[in-house]
Amino acid sequence: KKDRKVSFKALYFLSIFLFLFLCNFLPSQRVESSPILRNGNIIFDAEVSWIMCQFLKPIYGAAGLPAKNPKVYIIMDSTVNAFAVPGPAIFINTGLLFDADSAIELLGVLAHESGHVARHHFSRRTQAYEDAQKKGMIMGGVGLLLGLLAGSPDVGIAGLMGGIDAAQKNAMSFTRGQEASADQAALDFLDKLQWSAQGLYNFFKKLEKQELLPVSRQSQFLRSHPLTQERMNYIAQHIEKSPYKDKALPKAFNEYFDRIKAKIYAYTSSYADVDKLYPAQNTSLPAQYAQAIITYRKGNLAAALIKIKGLIKKNPNDSFFYDFKGLILTEQKKFDQAIEAYETALKLLPNEPLYYLSLAQLYIEKKKSILNDKKIRFYLSKAIQIDSSPTAWYMIAILEGRRGRVGLAALALSEKNLLMRNWKEAKVQAKRALHHFKRKRKRKNLEEEQRAKDILVMIEVEQGKG
Repeated sequence: KKDRKVSFKALYFLSIFLFLFLCNFLPSQRVESSPILRNGNIIFDAEVSWIMCQFLKPIYGAAGLPAKNPKVYIIMDSTVNAFAVPGPAIFINTGLLFDADSAIELLGVLAHESGHVARHHFSRRTQAYEDAQKKGMIMGGVGLLLGLLAGSPDVGIAGLMGGIDAAQKNAMSFTRGQEASADQAALDFLDKLQWSAQGLYNFFKKLEKQELLPVSRQSQFLRSHPLTQERMNYIAQHIEKSPYKDKALPKAFNEYFDRIKAKIYAYTSSYADVDKLYPAQNTSLPAQYAQAIITYRKGNLAAALIKIKGLIKKNPNDSFFYDFKGLILTEQKKFDQAIEAYETALKLLPNEPLYYLSLAQLYIEKKKSILNDKKIRFYLSKAIQIDSSPTAWYMIAILEGRRGRVGLAALALSEKNLLMRNWKEAKVQAKRALHHFKRKRKRKNLEEEQRAKDILVMIEVEQGKG
């Protein structure tokens, strides 16, 4: 028994040594110059998230849903699909975004999915959504542009969460009655906003052409949202009577739509396809933006920096261009200039958690110092206050580990795994944090000790639900 006890103690101290070693000597995470987006990945990007929220906020407001910070995500998936899940959250495939011809079509789809949320059409889908959550498929991890931090040892820090495909295929299907109900709700929301429903009708008209195809060749949206002629007729009749039939959207919405479509297309398509759709001689902002992105993807950072500086000169108050500039400078290891770019982006778009995480990452890249540690803690704490994410907690764990604060590092890892619903690892890390706090017996860790205890209770409750 004594030998076993000694072995356990030796193993415990060895694990602490290894953790501290990794915290101090893990290579810095680098932004990949030519990111590869895999099918099923969720795109996390400040600009994409902000624009999609601008689209969804007024719709949620008209629906009587909480509109302060609606959750809407774009998935890297070429199939035409969109779906809503409990939470609530709405997901849009890149295939649907690229298939939409204008902002009014995308807004029509968002209004329809908001109808499912407002009418509570989730009773048969909640379990599949929870199963996806347990695998860390839906909890957000964020990073630099498009969430791409190469060399990450952790799925949370990657920012591109895979596996959502299972939730789409297994959980997202509605009855014809629910579809008609969501249509009616969408039309009500659009009328309240004085927006035309023509976009919704046009999008459904595209889907209608697929009904004669074999099921295997139909879009996922059509298979999970059964379309009927009665629904099409109902929407057409509504449009005909609506005083907003021909009313144009606010100009900014069409500009937003063109920007994110160009941006995501430039990141996800071949160079030849991008050049074809957004040729270099096209002087529009979306085309010039797309050209800057593919120049960056090709690894020509100096040329990409010149292009984005040109866009900034014409649009000096655009935070997202400073974001892209910061990304390029980070890749060039010009950390002080990158920090300046992200600080400018943050002034133009305050409370953007991705910018705080980017700044924390840059200070981690710089030489270690007490001053840098304070800045890192400030930026990470701000990011967590705004939108707690596994990435932020992982970065805090690394920071605490480098300072030799094993208990606080373990607590941060527990928080990270709690967000990802990885109950087993969250429990292990919470217990490790408690063990360390009790060994140190420091009064200043009383609050953290209580938090570790709270996490253990929360995990027991969650595991009891299963």
